[in-house]
Amino acid sequence: MTLGTRTTHSFLARKLLAGAGVDPNDLRLDVYEHVDRGVALALSGFDSERAELVEGAVSIASDILRLWRTPRPELVAGLVRCLESRHPFARGDAAMVLARLVSPDSTQDITSAVPALIVAANDSYDRVAGPAALALARLDHPEVLAPVHRWLASSSRLPFFQVTSLGQVLRPLVGCADELLPGIRRMLVDSARQRGTAFGPHHTGRLGPRRERGGSRTGAGTRHPQRAMGLRRAR
Repeated sequence: MTLGTRTTHSFLARKLLAGAGVDPNDLRLDVYEHVDRGVALALSGFDSERAELVEGAVSIASDILRLWRTPRPELVAGLVRCLESRHPFARGDAAMVLARLVSPDSTQDITSAVPALIVAANDSYDRVAGPAALALARLDHPEVLAPVHRWLASSSRLPFFQVTSLGQVLRPLVGCADELLPGIRRMLVDSARQRGTAFGPHHTGRLGPRRERGGSRTGAGTRHPQRAMGLRRAR
């Protein structure tokens, strides 16, 4: 066992604790003797009808799984149920926690989450789809390619806006580079064309080196669209 650092409960975790009549100061998730109590509280919130309680349960589960290496299949199963929740923020939070559990040194088995992650990766809400795709990519699961192709073909917005970058998802898929590169090129061209129209109706569409410097604060007008998506040029 590895002892973690002192836990600071999130706002939503505190909402769950308050609903259960638990003083946040009396639950130290970095103290092993408190962990089973934290697990029980998380399990009590996963299936709540109230969105803030489900999100609080995900927050507590995330802290436990981050601080301790003990396998917790019951928490993984609860996170899988959250992927099917009617509350989109809870779905997104659960997908992100599961994505973080996919690492070479992870002690948690998330195999049972794969079917729900495949569904979540096709969610219309980027806050859900992005982390779910990231988890599938890290698992090297072939079902991740369909949503990635769809996002590459979309010129309406950058994928996973404010959630995770496209680059994070693409890095584990280096073995599929030949298949994905046409879509990446097309997306970069579409991005450049959209930036060209931002200069006004009389602009020729050509982006000279001086004119490109006036990017927007959102990053859509950056000189390096690939960096805005988390992509780096190979050296």
